[in-house]
Amino acid sequence: ADTPFPSSSAGGSSGSSSGNDLSNRPAKLHPSLFPLIEFLLLQHHAHALLPKLPNAPSDVPAAGGVLVFLPGYSEIQECLKTLRRGLLARPESNVLLLQLHSLQEDETQRMALQKVPANTLKIILATNIAESSITV
Repeated sequence: ADTPFPSSSAGGSSGSSSGNDLSNRPAKLHPSLFPLIEFLLLQHHAHALLPKLPNAPSDVPAAGGVLVFLPGYSEIQECLKTLRRGLLARPESNVLLLQLHSLQEDETQRMALQKVPANTLKIILATNIAESSITV
């Protein structure tokens, strides 16, 4: 394989499935990356991430939304599971975890783009469907 990480079987079954059924495709990312994503999001939520980034523009707001691009549906599901088990899922964290991918209905995709209260951090786990078409 050309990737530095082996495929994870945690994202879906490895049984026979149609090539178009993306919901059963194993995740491409190594499972250890999902807790790393959670750590980075926690740092951002605590306003501790942006000051540590050497090339982050000073006018980037710490509040608002975070758009996390992942390779596909399986990675979104695995990352969402990790985040829902962690500190960001607690009600007092004021975090809204959303997903955005092509397997969703149009109405569900539109809901991911709606505004949230000012004290809420919106985290959207997305595939490249959102790469050129949305601003969080």
